[in-house]
Amino acid sequence: MKNSSRNIILTLTLIGLCFSFGSLNAQDKDKKRKRDRWVRVEPVPPIPPVPPVISVPSVPSVPAVPSVHVPIVPIVPIEPIVPIAPIAPIEPIAPLIDWYDSFESSSRYFNRQSGLYIESSGKVRLTGNRDAIRSISEDGFLMIKERKGKSGREIFIEQDENGQLVYDFYKKGRRLPMEGEGQEWLKQIWKELVKNLK
Repeated sequence: MKNSSRNIILTLTLIGLCFSFGSLNAQDKDKKRKRDRWVRVEPVPPIPPVPPVISVPSVPSVPAVPSVHVPIVPIVPIEPIVPIAPIAPIEPIAPLIDWYDSFESSSRYFNRQSGLYIESSGKVRLTGNRDAIRSISEDGFLMIKERKGKSGREIFIEQDENGQLVYDFYKKGRRLPMEGEGQEWLKQIWKELVKNLK
């Protein structure tokens, strides 16, 4: 009987100790949880004071620009445009014909039927349409003689220092003005003269 009561007392004591230890562990866990919730924060250093803002001086006001009166210049009327006259078509330039021999070996031509004798030396150049002599070289000349009948006409042509052609007309050995009979005779024999300028 005594043994059974002891066992019961011991059992109850052990049960009480277990409850007390369990309650102590629960309290320790609660305290630990509370301590973990609180985090230690380092104190924040104080913010230094902001320096005062320097005041900017005010900009002086710009004086108003005085109004300038510009006189209106009257418009000058435009003169009417003069119509340009149409340009005449340019005629094709005929090629220049050169007939020349060396000064040493003169060119000679003689027609027995007409009695026309032509002698030249140097370079003789005709105009494009072959109706006149354009130039003769400085060392050249052109001589035309009539060796038939009693007229004895002769024309001697050369070029002076100024580049001008000089016509000398002779009849029976006498020198006469080129105007008149000399020009008429040159016109008559001109075609035969040009034909033989080769």
